[in-house]
Amino acid sequence: MEIALNGPSTVVICIGEEFKDPGAHAEDANGRQLEVSVAGFVESRHQSTHTLVYSATDDAANFACVARTVVVMKDC
Repeated sequence: MEIALNGPSTVVICIGEEFKDPGAHAEDANGRQLEVSVAGFVESRHQSTHTLVYSATDDAANFACVARTVVVMKDC
């Protein structure tokens, strides 16, 4: 099974900017698309760093995850 991010692993946004999550995709060993769950959130009201973790499990109970870092910057 394989899971991969859509877009970059690190995203930088400005304070107050809305984060548009590009998500992730996963497929099993047979090439079937799997549902991907995401844990975490981005709070853009303050300068901060957030981690989003995307995960998927196939029918054989194989688990995979990948993470994205979102950095909220004061001066953009």
